[in-house]
Amino acid sequence: DRFGPLPLPVQVLTQLVKLRWLAQRLGLTKLKLKNESMRCYFTPTAHPNQDSVLARIFVYVQQHPQRCRVQEIKAQLLLIIDHVADVGQAQAIMEVL
Repeated sequence: DRFGPLPLPVQVLTQLVKLRWLAQRLGLTKLKLKNESMRCYFTPTAHPNQDSVLARIFVYVQQHPQRCRVQEIKAQLLLIIDHVADVGQAQAIMEVL
């Protein structure tokens, strides 16, 4: 590129957009990154790929029991993944799911 590499804030912004797309594809209503923890809130209504998505998520949780857990809060499913340092790492996890 003739203007050089993208500034870091722009790179982070593009990663955030990709992360939102991945979250929507998985049927998440909300995704929070805070204190090196990622919280994924699932839609309470049925999602077109919900069964296969949940199956992949539960396999991931079983493979990473030290950092993942699933909770149900007020009839909403919540996936918590610890030790997520930044948006890039969150995006990599979402791509696996």
